[in-house]
Amino acid sequence: MTTPQEVLAGVSLFSMLPEEEVAKLARRAHELTVPAGTVVTDADRVGVSFGVIVDGQAAVSVHGQPVRVLGPGDYFGEMALIDESYRYRSAKITAETELHCLMFPKWGFRHFAMSHPQTAWALLEVMAQRVRDAENRLGKEIGRRTSTRRLDRTLPVRGQLPYAPRRGGLASNRDARPLSFPGDQHW
Repeated sequence: MTTPQEVLAGVSLFSMLPEEEVAKLARRAHELTVPAGTVVTDADRVGVSFGVIVDGQAAVSVHGQPVRVLGPGDYFGEMALIDESYRYRSAKITAETELHCLMFPKWGFRHFAMSHPQTAWALLEVMAQRVRDAENRLGKEIGRRTSTRRLDRTLPVRGQLPYAPRRGGLASNRDARPLSFPGDQHW
């Protein structure tokens, strides 16, 4: 069986840390084993821990929709640890197989991330990717909900509005001016 330190050294968030720092983090870990079918974290529940999967698989769902499957070396709970204003989980994590995890309480992990800028930066990169993933899911959902008319074709985009003539008629595009609407801000 691999040690907590070996597991953490293989996680992208910690791979750039010196060996002694990974060892410090590993000493803070609490091992958790849950049977298949167990809900490890649930959306809208207070998030007080960060977990790294040592062995097994877990399903991630957001608003009841499957998002991805996590396996060894993947982690969960990082968003709830960072977001001090909301503090709730944004996804449900369910063990698909028996799941072995290393768990870190919020207060210990947050301090560790704040004192290791490379880990904090890696967390920022993960957050940016999570936002992009959420935007993609939202775009797909909007696509499913709209009929043959696409939403992006029905909403005017500034600079792509129909043009109105300045004087009498359009001789060329340089004579055109954008239509304005009440409340338009002209910068």
